[in-house]
Amino acid sequence: MHWTDEQIDQMLGKLLRAGVMLAAAVVLTGGLLYMIKYGAAQPNYHIFHGEPADLRSVAGILADARALRSRGVIQLGLLLLIATPIARTLFGRRLCLTARSHLCDRYHDCVERTAL
Repeated sequence: MHWTDEQIDQMLGKLLRAGVMLAAAVVLTGGLLYMIKYGAAQPNYHIFHGEPADLRSVAGILADARALRSRGVIQLGLLLLIATPIARTLFGRRLCLTARSHLCDRYHDCVERTAL
């Protein structure tokens, strides 16, 4: 299949927008859950408490998010935000392998120059 440069740009832009919007919705949901549970609590800033052990791995974050624990949902949204440009790069590379366009040629030229 042959796509124009403009179509490829539009697809990649839509992917980025969708990823950011999804991540924002997940973080917002986690924030609302957090405020419902802890919104009235008084914070104690005298002692630093790091992240719980279950939020230090992707598996723990996914488990907490599945259980609708607010911090896990927020962390999942942040992981989605981080994954968005990675997905865009992988999708763009896949498009370049299947569709020959000037945009892809420029992309490959840029990658070759950076690798040297």
